Amino acid sequence: MATAALAVADWVAVVVSSKPLEYATKPGVMMGLIAVALAVHPTSSTERWFFVGALALGLLSDVFLMLPRDLFLLGLVAALVEHVAYIAGFRARDFDFLSSVFMFMVASAGGTGSLVALAGALLFFYSDAILAWNRFVKPIRYGRIVNLVPYHLAQVVLVLSLVS
Repeated sequence: MATAALAVADWVAVVVSSKPLEYATKPGVMMGLIAVALAVHPTSSTERWFFVGALALGLLSDVFLMLPRDLFLLGLVAALVEHVAYIAGFRARDFDFLSSVFMFMVASAGGTGSLVALAGALLFFYSDAILAWNRFVKPIRYGRIVNLVPYHLAQVVLVLSLVS
C-alpha cells in the first residue's frame, strides 16, 4: 500500500513539476517494489532474484534519467540490462509453448519498430484473450462481439502495417 501511495505521489510530482517530490518518490517506488519482491512467495526463487536485479537496475535507471546532469545514456543502458534481467527471470519458469506463441507474435511485432504492427498484434492478443476467457473461464456478456470487433480491427491494422 505504501508503494502504491509513493507511485501516486510520483505521478503528482511529475504533473506539477515538483522535482524535490519526484526525487523522493520515484526511487521510493522501486525500493518498495524490491521489498515486495523479496517478501512474496514466488513460483520460482531464481525468477525472484532476476526480478530483484531488474528492479534494482530500474531504480538505477530512474535515478540516472531524473537527475539534472546528462546521464541519459547511462539510464538507457541500465534500462536495457533491466529488460534482459526480466527476460532471464521469465525464462527461469517452465515454458508454456502454447501461451508463448501469442506473446512471441506481440514481441515480434514490437521488434519491427512499427507502432502500427505492434497495435495490430496487441489487438489480436486482446481478442484471443477474450475468446479464451469467454470459452474457458466465464462467459462474457456479448462475448462473441467483444471478441470479434478487436479481431477484425487487428487484422485490418496488421494489413496496414505492411506499409508502415
